[in-house]
Amino acid sequence: MSRRQVLQKEYERNLLSRRELCDKLLRRYLRPDMTVLDFGCGPGFLAKAVSDHVQHVLAVDVSRDVLACAGALNGADNIRYLVNAANDLAAVADASVDLVHEHEGWEVGRVEVRMASFSEAEITGLLQQAGFGDVRIVPVASLCAIDDNIGAEHLVQFQR
Repeated sequence: MSRRQVLQKEYERNLLSRRELCDKLLRRYLRPDMTVLDFGCGPGFLAKAVSDHVQHVLAVDVSRDVLACAGALNGADNIRYLVNAANDLAAVADASVDLVHEHEGWEVGRVEVRMASFSEAEITGLLQQAGFGDVRIVPVASLCAIDDNIGAEHLVQFQR
């Protein structure tokens, strides 16, 4: 395959898998009046998929170059791509977001987060130390079939 064909195939894989993630797993949490924060949005494939179902998406990342690609590849009138220079959300006003997606997961009302690099005991302990309870850890693959590496990860549900 030529370099262009490889890039096209990777683009299509990302586009499809993020649409599947949105439709099969996340869509049940989305409402047309929501503002969603995509923290660590990368090239914006998931931000774009979510944007079809909500009023606004604030998509933030630390890389200006990645955000330039995101805007070109996955721009939409209701997506605002923002640079955040640190692990904070100073660019986002307090109480202005209904749902948060970060690179490790989703939070909403009763919070659900996908975390990839901790053991179940570590996740449970961290959440309990932070005051959360009712911790449940479920493999993403058991919830929906997505042809992507995300199926090997876990969805963590918890609430305060």
